[in-house]
Order: sequence, then structure tokens, then C-alpha cells
Amino acid sequence: MGEVIGIMSGKGGVGKTTTALNLALAIQHFGDDVIVVDGDIKNPNIGLYLGIYRYPATINDVMRGGAEFNNAIIKKAGISIIPASLSSTSSSIGLTKLKNIFNDMDGHVILDFAPGLGREALSFLDICDKSLIVTNPNIPSVASTLRLINILERQNKNILGVVINRIGKSYEITREDIETVCPGKTVWEIPEDENVRKSAMMKTPVLDYKPYSRASVRFSEMAANILGKEFKEPSFPRIRDFFSSFRRPVADNKLPELKDEEDGRGNDQNP
Repeated sequence: MGEVIGIMSGKGGVGKTTTALNLALAIQHFGDDVIVVDGDIKNPNIGLYLGIYRYPATINDVMRGGAEFNNAIIKKAGISIIPASLSSTSSSIGLTKLKNIFNDMDGHVILDFAPGLGREALSFLDICDKSLIVTNPNIPSVASTLRLINILERQNKNILGVVINRIGKSYEITREDIETVCPGKTVWEIPEDENVRKSAMMKTPVLDYKPYSRASVRFSEMAANILGKEFKEPSFPRIRDFFSSFRRPVADNKLPELKDEEDGRGNDQNP
């Protein structure tokens, strides 16, 4: 049975998709199977984040029965993803089929929610086993996080913890503040790191772009904690990151080629 981890946020712009993709890549580095599914049906961005603009099929197709789940999988930067349609105008969400698919899977499903507390985001809660809440260290983000936690707790949902993105800003609320207002919740910190912005420009997760950067190390630590595996702090991370850049090929920002039917991905559907 696949474990579905919902990546949620009380508001947009806090780094939710960045967290989803890097957490997935870190989980994969620990040897577990994982796939990222774009659950933001109205405003999808996982494909755009990775520089993918043409899809053989989308999660929209899967949910309405127009495509098989495996035929909608795309691999980029070492991650298996299923994007959502960029052209969908439908607000209806059929989740029964998707829930059954996830139940039959092994490994982990990282479900990138729509931001906020709207009906679309909350409707996906029924197919999640655990939730991870992403926020920024400022009052509006933390306030929306508290509202989201209250909703999840009222529905008896399993909250893995809170991820504070971009630690190091001058306007920040401290980790201690967040632990005080979110008692009993595990808190992970992802530091402000220019490599995150650079990796976004390269259309790849920072864990792929700079595996020993400050943010990458913390994403790896978070994945280890969630999986219950040992995490060893890398020695001399800056030196290792410097030399890894010589081994890493330049990111390919070209449109991915759609595989043919022999690869099990043939599909003429448009997004």
C-alpha cells in the first residue's frame, strides 16, 4: 500500500512545490520508491517548475478515466512526476479512482496540494495518510499555518510536522515561536539559500543542482527523519558541492520528448 504524504500550506508562495520535489528526491536517495503528483488542479506548476510544458497525459486524465496512471508518469531530474493539466477549466475532482490507485501502490506518493484552505485543497485530504505543512518565518504565513493545523486536527489528520522555508530573513519569526504556537509538532528548518533560486532557473530541484548546499542537506535530513532512517551530516559540504558541480552535466531545459508506445507512454492526448 502506498503512503500518501500531502504537502500543504496555508497560503501561496511559501515554497510548497520546492519542498515537495526536493523531499521526493531525498526520499529516493535513501532507496525508497516515490512519485510526485500535482494536486493543484486549477493552477498546476510542477511541470513548469521542471521545464516540462508538454505531457503525454495528466492527473486530470487519470481521474476521469481517460488515461492509465503509469502512462501519465514523466521522469525529470531523477524524479517520477505526474503533472496536472495547464488547460483544465474543470473544478470537479473525482478522487475515488485515484485513491484506489494509491492503495495498490508501493512506496511513497508526494501529493503537492493547492495552496490555501479552499475546497479543492481540502478535498484531497481523504486520500492522504499524512500531511506536511510548509510555511515562511513571517506572521501572515504562520497565522495561515495555525488555521490549517486547526482544520487538520479537527478532522483527526496525521500531521508529520511543519517546514519553515527561508530561515535567515530579517523579518523572521523564530523556530521557538513556531514551536510555542504549534506544540507537539516536529519543526524542520530550510535555510535561505541562493542555490534554491539558481536551481529554479535551471529547472531542477536544488538537491539535484547542488546536493551539498545548505538547503539540500536540510531536505535530506528531513527525509531521513520522516523515513526513520539515520542521517549523517556531510563533512566539508561546501568543498564537496564545489567539486560536484564539475561532475554534474549542464541542465537540459529543452522540451522532453514524448515516448512512443513501446515505452508504455504513448498517448496523443493534449494537456
